[in-house]
Amino acid sequence: MLGLAGYTHNMLHKFAENISELKDWCSYWEINRENRPAPVDYLDDAHFWYNLPANFDVLDACYRMYLWTGDKTYLTDPVFLNFYRRTVHEYVNRWQLGTQDIISRPRIMNFNAGGNHRFQKSRGIPNYDESDPNFVVAIDQLAAQYAGYSAYAQFEQLRGEAGEAQQFFARAKSVKLLVNGARWDKSIGKYYSRVNLEHRLDGHGLNMALLYYGIAEGGVKSAAVLEALLKTISYGKPIGI
Repeated sequence: MLGLAGYTHNMLHKFAENISELKDWCSYWEINRENRPAPVDYLDDAHFWYNLPANFDVLDACYRMYLWTGDKTYLTDPVFLNFYRRTVHEYVNRWQLGTQDIISRPRIMNFNAGGNHRFQKSRGIPNYDESDPNFVVAIDQLAAQYAGYSAYAQFEQLRGEAGEAQQFFARAKSVKLLVNGARWDKSIGKYYSRVNLEHRLDGHGLNMALLYYGIAEGGVKSAAVLEALLKTISYGKPIGI
């Protein structure tokens, strides 16, 4: 509506084109105005900052931009298509993000150089919370994956790839079942926020990502997230963006 669709397309394309195996199928976390990875978060392909929901976030954003603009390059450009496929296949496998592996995965993975470099603990953070290192995966990671799988399935359906679309509609459904099943704490009516370093379900935060990505079940569960959000706002506490 602001006439910025071309700029948004450019930004998404830059992130898509910089996915690579040397970065374990991550892209760049930040790209500066000189079209380079921002030095504050990138030294080389073995040493950089990255939050793992990001690939799925970009994939979801591409699908939403396709819906809003009708720009078929989101559906046909080989750069975008490569990013989508690598994200839902190689990226998921490399970082053990499949529903069968995500509960038991280690927190720190794929750090090639060893030692105590400042990026060692941030090259693949398994959610968007950068303040607490004491978990192996958080619920916003799963929520972003759900949105990414759903977007990829929609793209593949539009491209006439019925088999691939069906597979990823099913994967999105399996993530949604995991979040609304095992990750729902019936005893207090809230979602668990993360899996801790002992691989046990832990914590009950705001979990706003469940609403943003549309993975919370309607009714009691989504209402519980919304209620927690409104209560926090009423107390004047910061909730992020």
